[in-house]
Amino acid sequence: MKAKKHQFPFEAVAPTTPEQRSLLNRYPLFFRAARYPGTHPCNLGIWGIACGPGWYPLVEQAATVIENELRQCLRQLTIADTLTSVERRMQNIPASEALGDLGWETHPDALIPFCAEISKRKDELYIHITAGYLEDSTVLSRMRLAAVTAQGLAKSVCELCGASGRSNFFNEYVYCAKCDPVKISSLNSRTQTRT
Repeated sequence: MKAKKHQFPFEAVAPTTPEQRSLLNRYPLFFRAARYPGTHPCNLGIWGIACGPGWYPLVEQAATVIENELRQCLRQLTIADTLTSVERRMQNIPASEALGDLGWETHPDALIPFCAEISKRKDELYIHITAGYLEDSTVLSRMRLAAVTAQGLAKSVCELCGASGRSNFFNEYVYCAKCDPVKISSLNSRTQTRT
């Protein structure tokens, strides 16, 4: 029997849904760690998107903004000084102020930022962005604002279905009345008691 080829390496240990695959494919720059975990080792590359599908539209809103910012970052490669700076880094040539280098050659991160993790932490959506060589603080701030906005909106969205929801008493999850397992089990026990 032939082994199934996975679109993303993490699928061998963490099965995914067509919705998650589609989301990861629509934003190839931002979610590149999911496809290339050896180059960008992080949780996204190991587990994929680790939150409920009800939050996927919020993740997509942030990813749309961030992907556009990343495309702008790549346009910097058309500037000779920036391109030379990147080439020096690739060749492990130290930065030289005498040569007019910008001093970025020793930056340890990726060329452009990427998503390192999307997960649920208690009842909150968490989106982690790893910095990159070509972004400046303004660009990174706009990317992080998009992530923080999605995280804030998730506090009132059911993580399972995307309907309006709220956090439970113990701040463990955000569910709507229909998806809340505590309410569902409570209703089931009341129904069984009456019969």
